[in-house]
Amino acid sequence: MEARWRQPALVWQWRRERQEVLRPGVGYPGIVHLVEVARAERALRQLYPYNSHCAVRLSSRTRYPYALRAPSVLPRHDGRFRVFVARGGTLRGETGTAEAAVALVVAHLPAGLRPAVAGTP
Repeated sequence: MEARWRQPALVWQWRRERQEVLRPGVGYPGIVHLVEVARAERALRQLYPYNSHCAVRLSSRTRYPYALRAPSVLPRHDGRFRVFVARGGTLRGETGTAEAAVALVVAHLPAGLRPAVAGTP
């Protein structure tokens, strides 16, 4: 699972660097740092991370169809982070830092959440 957590940070770092060359100042603010902060959180490290529509999502399954039981985080271009429930879009909050966004995700984890599994959880 550790390799899977490193992949999104590396992919988004490359995308950010590429975007900075193509369109300076119009990058992907905060997403690399967000992934690194989430990876450091023990409660989230047991889940399967992936990106969709520039949002960091955490699944209870390691393959599609993903099981989204944790809130997702969308880094905004103004440097803030929007924490929301992926299915339905219910806003859990908006924060000014990646650390606060990850804390908000952890605060909204369902009780009894188990590590991600390859099949149906």
